[in-house]
Amino acid sequence: MAIVACLDTCVLVPSSLRNLLLECGEMHVFAPTWSAITEDELARTVKRIRSHKGRDPNETRVYISGLLQAMNTTFPFGRIELSKCERIIDPSNLPDQDDAHVIATALLARAPVIVTFNIRDFPSSVLPVGIVAKHPDAFFLELTMDTEKSQFVLDAVTAISNRSGHKGPPLTELQILQQLKRLGLHQFTSWASGYFDA
Repeated sequence: MAIVACLDTCVLVPSSLRNLLLECGEMHVFAPTWSAITEDELARTVKRIRSHKGRDPNETRVYISGLLQAMNTTFPFGRIELSKCERIIDPSNLPDQDDAHVIATALLARAPVIVTFNIRDFPSSVLPVGIVAKHPDAFFLELTMDTEKSQFVLDAVTAISNRSGHKGPPLTELQILQQLKRLGLHQFTSWASGYFDA
């Protein structure tokens, strides 16, 4: 059975990392989960980023709508609806009280791991027993320790490469890994590059 991983908003914002996470989820390397609040945060962040780049607002609305629809169609049980986070986790103990929904989602989805860039916002002292926060680099590196899963992760990179080119030039696997490296996934990309650079 695939491990359930709760995805923080910050790891869903960069398209290269989001593509890899969701592609691996679709290949059942792990089961991604997130909250409806995460979707709202993702939509607002993507809207702001695209606005700064001068993108057309209507095009952005279509893009965000398509993205969220694709996530929920591909993973119909991925989104967790939260009515009252404070009934599940006390936000007053958190470094960032706005992250309560992430921990609540992990609890409700029985996810033992939260994938996030913001490790400091999820110290072990405030996380429920059995839940750990991992940087995406550490998360993917751990997945590669399983021989079967490691091949699926590599296949996911290739699948993303094969789909690229619809908007902009096509990307090779190594170019995709370079994008991930710039996001801080140094150990994972160093490992994966050895397979595509052969």
